[in-house]
Amino acid sequence: MALKRIFILILSCLMYGMLPVLKAQITPWEAISQMQKGINMGNTLEPPDEGYWPAGWNNPKAEELYFDMYEQAAFDCVRIPVRWDKHTGNTSPYKID
Repeated sequence: MALKRIFILILSCLMYGMLPVLKAQITPWEAISQMQKGINMGNTLEPPDEGYWPAGWNNPKAEELYFDMYEQAAFDCVRIPVRWDKHTGNTSPYKID
């Protein structure tokens, strides 16, 4: 009987400890309700060098005027994907160019 109580106590502690993790998830419908009008600035900071034209990247360098245009077009957010492995140093302190 004591072993059963210990097992239940351990199981309860584990489950209680997982509650914050479980509550951190949101449903797809909650995610959709939080979405805003956004735009993707893809292929700009992902190539080995910004504005890299060969190999099919085909995007010019990012400029401040793009963000002015996004704002004028009523976008709420901009996704800027970056490929960090091509923009960081190879030795400590791994400085970003």
